[in-house]
Amino acid sequence: METAQRMPAERTQAAAEIRQLTALRAARAAGSVPLARPSAYWLDFIEKFAYLFELSDASLKHLRYHTYNLTSDNYQRYYFGSREDEERLTAKYLELRSALGDNGLLEPPLGIGYAHADGLISWDVLRYMSVLRDLVHAHAVTQPASIVEIGGGYGGLCRVVLSHCTQCAYTIVDLEEVLFFSKCYLDETLPGREVRLVHSVTDLSFDSGCINLIPQCLLEDIDAKFDLAINHQSMQEMQAAQVQRYLRFIASRCAKFYCRNLKRHDVRLALEKGLSIDVHSQVLEHLPSIRWKGDAVNPEADLLDEHLLRVVVARDGAQRPAAPAPRTVPAQPGTPQLKAQTIHTGEMVEVVPLQNGATFTLEVSGGCDALTLLIATWGTVVDRLEMEVIVRQGEHAVMQSLFTCLDAHDWQELAFDLRAAECSRTPCTIGFTVRQLLGSGKLGLPLFTPASDNCAFAGYPGRLVPAGQIFVRE
Repeated sequence: METAQRMPAERTQAAAEIRQLTALRAARAAGSVPLARPSAYWLDFIEKFAYLFELSDASLKHLRYHTYNLTSDNYQRYYFGSREDEERLTAKYLELRSALGDNGLLEPPLGIGYAHADGLISWDVLRYMSVLRDLVHAHAVTQPASIVEIGGGYGGLCRVVLSHCTQCAYTIVDLEEVLFFSKCYLDETLPGREVRLVHSVTDLSFDSGCINLIPQCLLEDIDAKFDLAINHQSMQEMQAAQVQRYLRFIASRCAKFYCRNLKRHDVRLALEKGLSIDVHSQVLEHLPSIRWKGDAVNPEADLLDEHLLRVVVARDGAQRPAAPAPRTVPAQPGTPQLKAQTIHTGEMVEVVPLQNGATFTLEVSGGCDALTLLIATWGTVVDRLEMEVIVRQGEHAVMQSLFTCLDAHDWQELAFDLRAAECSRTPCTIGFTVRQLLGSGKLGLPLFTPASDNCAFAGYPGRLVPAGQIFVRE
């Protein structure tokens, strides 16, 4: 009791407000906004950092010692870190500082990181400087501007962006529990700004001195327009339907969208936790106009996350090609006719080249949650591949989507989420049509030796057809 009496009112109030917001979320999720429920993936993490709501104001001044719960950037890295690690991060900092006009945007005094004359250098702050550099190079931010970040974490990117773009208004939409991090951190590190924890959209203020923290359960109530939306590695942690929910909001409310995400987590983790297995294609389906794309970085040499797809996209200005008419390939004399055969991971026996207009079909007998196909390329990177995917049960189309892949390298894996088609219970047919293929060189899909009885392929007469790898619900 004595400890609770000593706690400053603003932190006690913030924790109480978060409890109110989670109650609001529960009511909305049970009613008209079922997608407001956090994914199973995020519920795991919320359970692990719930202790933070009991910390004192003095303890929360050292919030960065706890933000590894959101970003995995742990203070122990810098306590036990090697000279080599420090030198690599320092070199990256100097590169980013130069790209931002010698504007060093390092950790605040109570942050974590390696000591430098400019301040503390941490992995997190370098990632945020990297995002800001992309926004500057893409001309995605002009001042004054209104920015909305979907999934702001502890507020680190918000602090970096507003330290550089001082005339911008900033809004964060996030899980209710995570907004506690943003509220505590931004109150401490941006004392000149009003950090407003929003309970109703009537509380919103887009003055340049105000930061709005909006619980995601209120997303559908937001009626404002934004110059730029940002998502930095949180859509990869959502269910496919939740990603669609945010993309519909962005497409209708935001002029541009900067996205830096994994295409997906490991397929088995994604299936276990109900996560999307194709974030990139979902983004490009809603916002197909690519305004800027970051240079590819070798993942083995990348200190940060710059090897991920980094794009600024918009809804307007893109003309999708019309769906090509189906074509057939006549059987050649003496060529054995293909019979339906079961396939799984195994030895590659043939590669079939793909062209615009090429079609192939997969028959799934049941027990299938996700299908992965491997693209093979020779001599070049495929700039863009679009495939129309139609899932049919009997004569009825039960799912239709446009799959988009950018910068396909050798043996690029494509994944198709079949959970919405309920392939686990009902046999179905999956048809693929190549609608757009940009790039020179050759592109094909490998066929694997049969090893399972979960699916069968039927394709062009007299030709072996593309096949793939199947993941089965256990």
